[in-house]
This record gives sequence, C-alpha cells and structure tokens, in this order.
Amino acid sequence: MKRFHIRRPRLRLGSGLLMLGAVAFGLAAPAAATCVGDCNGNGIVSIDEAQACVNLGNGLPAPACAAADQNNDGQVEANEVDACIQSFLNPATCAMVFTPVPTPTNTAPPPPTSTNTPPPPTSTGTVTNTPDQTATFTAAPTATTTPTSGVVVHTCTLAGAGKSKIDLYTEGIGDPISFNLSGSLSLGAGGSSTSCDIVTLSPVNIVGIGFVCISAGGPCAPGTRWCGPGSGPALGIDSQSDGNTGTCTNNTACQTICNGTCGGAANVQTAGCTGFCSGTSPANQACTSDSQCLPSNGACNGPEPVPTENAKICQCSCINTAAHGASDAGDFQCNLGSNIVVETAAPCNGTDILINVGNTCIPVSTEEASGLVTNSNFNACGNPPCTVPVPGITNDQTGVPIACTTMDASTVTGFVGVGAVNFFGSTLGDLSVGLKSTCQ
Repeated sequence: MKRFHIRRPRLRLGSGLLMLGAVAFGLAAPAAATCVGDCNGNGIVSIDEAQACVNLGNGLPAPACAAADQNNDGQVEANEVDACIQSFLNPATCAMVFTPVPTPTNTAPPPPTSTNTPPPPTSTGTVTNTPDQTATFTAAPTATTTPTSGVVVHTCTLAGAGKSKIDLYTEGIGDPISFNLSGSLSLGAGGSSTSCDIVTLSPVNIVGIGFVCISAGGPCAPGTRWCGPGSGPALGIDSQSDGNTGTCTNNTACQTICNGTCGGAANVQTAGCTGFCSGTSPANQACTSDSQCLPSNGACNGPEPVPTENAKICQCSCINTAAHGASDAGDFQCNLGSNIVVETAAPCNGTDILINVGNTCIPVSTEEASGLVTNSNFNACGNPPCTVPVPGITNDQTGVPIACTTMDASTVTGFVGVGAVNFFGSTLGDLSVGLKSTCQ
C-alpha cells in the first residue's frame, strides 16, 4: 500500500476545509490561560488529548475537553482542532495558548422603543449560507475491474452509523480515531470467483489531514469465495509492516530487501526507501517532500520533510491473503480497486491535490482482517520495538459472509467486508488502518 502522509495541520487546515461535524460538550472554560487541547491542565497536550480534540471536532464520542474550545462557544471547530494538534506537535514550547472568553451574562441591549424605525435597505442579490457538510462531491468514475466470466454484479449501499467506517490507529493511543464511510460498492460473484469495485464514496474529511478522496481504481485481480460444503481455504487478510528493515540506496534496492522480508515478491504490498518518490515516473526520484513528487510520481516516502537521519531507510509492508484459518460457507475475498488522493477542499476534482497515493488494490474479506506495524516511527521506542497499534490493542475485525445462493439471488444486505492496510510517515506517526463496509 502506498504511503498516506498526514500533513501538519497548520499547513493544511483553514479556509476551504469542511468539518464532518462539531460537537457541543457543555463544560465551563478554565479560568486561566491554557495550552489549546490541554484537557487535564498539566501544561502539555498528550496524544490522547490530541485524539480527543480530533474526535470532538468530527462529532465522534470522546471525553469532554473544555481546553479545546478556544472561543468558549460550546463547539470544537476546525481551527480549534488545528491549534490542538499544533500544541501536541510542539510539546517543548506549547506556545499556542488562549484565555477563554467568559460567557456574557445579561449583556443584551434592550429592544428599541422607536415605533417609526425605517426598514433596512433591500438587498439586490441573494446570499446563501451553505452549511459545511453540504459540500458537493464529484462522483467516482465507473469501476475499471472487468468481472470474471460468469460473475454477476450486485450493488452494495453502505450502511451508516459506524457500520461502514475507517479506523486509524497510531502510536501512543488506544481506541482508534474513526470516520464514517458512505456511498456504494459493486460486488461481483459467480461460482468461486469474485470482484469488488467502488461506485461512489463520499470524501472522508479528516481534520488535520484534508479530504481523502477515494475513487475507482484498478484493474485488480479477481478474488475468490467458498460456497461449501464444510470448511474451505483461508480467506482472511493480515498486513504486517516493518518501519525499519535496514538501509537502502533507492526504491529498487528496498524492493529487493522487502522481497526477502515478505517471503517473495508476491507477498510485498509496498516497498519504499525514505527520501524517494513512491511512483515510477521517473523511477527512484530523490525527494524531501511530497510536493516534489507531484503531480504524477506518488508521494515522498518518509516524514514531511524527510530529515537527514531518517533518509534511505527501507520500509516494507507484507500482505498475507490466506490468514486466520479455514473459511466458512459464503466467505468472500476480493480486491477493491482504489485510487486515493488527498485534497485541501471539496469537491474532489484534482485541482488541489496535496498527496497522490495513486492506484492500489485493497484486499477485503468477510472472514477476518488484521494489521500491525513494527519498528514504527523508526523504532523511537527502543527495545522492545515500537508497534502500531500499541501493545494490548489490536487492529482486527471480523466480517459477515452471505450464503452463495442468497448472493446469487442478488441479495447482499448484511454482507460485511473488512480490510487492513498500513501507512508510513504521517504527522501523527505511522498508521495501521482498518476498513469496514456493511451492505444495507
């Protein structure tokens, strides 16, 4: 999987970025100047507090944090999440502080007493106040994977309310930061062959990153399903990534290292040498930032910008598409063709691309999907190696199959596909990402 870089919020948030939602939490503001996002008032913003800010800003469950509400209006908005994350990223100074605005009491002026006040001038134009969440979205192109002969395609409309989502795990946090998915997929099945493609997916607006635009990609190899009787081949998915497999001179050299690490080139999901563009046009282009790889040479492997001490390190992601034991009747595995870019604002039209992850095929299964990053963030933890998710937490989800005869009769309601993929080099560190899609 190509690397998915989260830009520093101070560079990527502001006008033009829309929120998934703001949440009111009803706490009085602290009395003294406080570092933005310092929920417990200890003078620093921890990763847990930064996570709380992001969740509150996106309308997701999180502990209340009055210190995230700079203007004391009972909501955590995009600029406030931006400031909170900056406080987390600059623990040495935590320079961004605010003095909460006190809530005024009985300060409203009395109503006017004049009975002959002329009406205000009539506007000659129409002003429309469009809420943040009504941004338009350019529909994804038609899916490009050609179904195998005999495969019948069914439409899967994604269920909401957390039933279809993306979970982000990073170092130092427990529960993931979650974002709902909406849109539809096409699922193809016929005999033992399967396919899956994106029809439309609304952009995922992740505060602190930008608009993650996921459209149809591919082509991808057809998948498989087990119709029984009894148990069948393992159709689970496991993504294992190593953030530091040694030094490399370029991407080509790193690919050779990853072939050995993953037990063969067929098991390599991604291989990238930090300080080089992830694309191949031209191959092995040196870089220190993503902008140097735009518009068509992927993203710059490594942090943004790539520091000298973290350059020329090989990072590997290995994929096992035969994990988690024997499948049950109806279990389904496919390769979701996706094209992923990150833009500063809606609509997703390619005019303001920050990061071009490009085409990729994401394995999806109804059996089980898991992901783990070892030596994360260049193993800053020391020994034992850093991991994402942190020890005691797992990126592991179980899907729900549908009987083959039921799906062949064009019923996909209740189908749950899950996936896992890892990304290196975000502002919040290396990420392990879980995907869940539920058909309603």
